[in-house]
Amino acid sequence: MVKLLLGEFTFLDPVIDGEHKCIINKVEKVLEFDCEDLACKCGEDMLELGYESYLVLPTYKGEVVYE
Repeated sequence: MVKLLLGEFTFLDPVIDGEHKCIINKVEKVLEFDCEDLACKCGEDMLELGYESYLVLPTYKGEVVYE
């Protein structure tokens, strides 16, 4: 299963910030999908419904930090 987290996340870029990291500030909703493509599509759709950002786990390759 692939988890889709919806909420407020800060993404750090290795080129700009010197590290590849996602800081989880607030999780508002967690959804599960059978495949990564469906999770990503739903994440994009949820942005249009007012969610600030999304994270697809475990496909994100950077470090994940819970704040």
